[in-house]
Amino acid sequence: MTDKKSATSREAACSTISTVCENGAAQLLEPYVVSSDANTPFPNLLEAFADKDASVKTAAIAAVKAIVQSMNPWATFVILPALLEQIKTAGKWQVKHGCLDVLQQMINSAPVQMAAAMPDLIPVLAGAVWDTKAEVKKLAKVTLEKATALVENKDVSHMSTLEGSS
Repeated sequence: MTDKKSATSREAACSTISTVCENGAAQLLEPYVVSSDANTPFPNLLEAFADKDASVKTAAIAAVKAIVQSMNPWATFVILPALLEQIKTAGKWQVKHGCLDVLQQMINSAPVQMAAAMPDLIPVLAGAVWDTKAEVKKLAKVTLEKATALVENKDVSHMSTLEGSS
């Protein structure tokens, strides 16, 4: 994953992770991959969303999606900090966009855990809505809408009904 000189090596590392997850061994791999620790593959996969080589970028996105799809929903709290940190601080818009896409996938696959993570999620998504890149802004808004839909609150629901009727 960290071999900057070989796109083939980076792509192969990403593809290996995807293949393992897609073939039912994700639970065995999860403790080694799903972590926000800088020494594990997950942060490197997120950074590869902006790789100059398109095949590496595609493989990294596929690997992260395979991880998220097959991971235990309670691992949400382990990988969420890495995703949110990238959305806040990544210098490349492709990384932010990819992380927002992964958050949407997590909203679908781990709705209970994502609803519980709202206090951490909302400030980051609200900040991303003001990103300088139009693609990031648009996806951040959609992600924010999907995330807030997870929270059931009669008062908020009533307010949106009132706003819609004005």
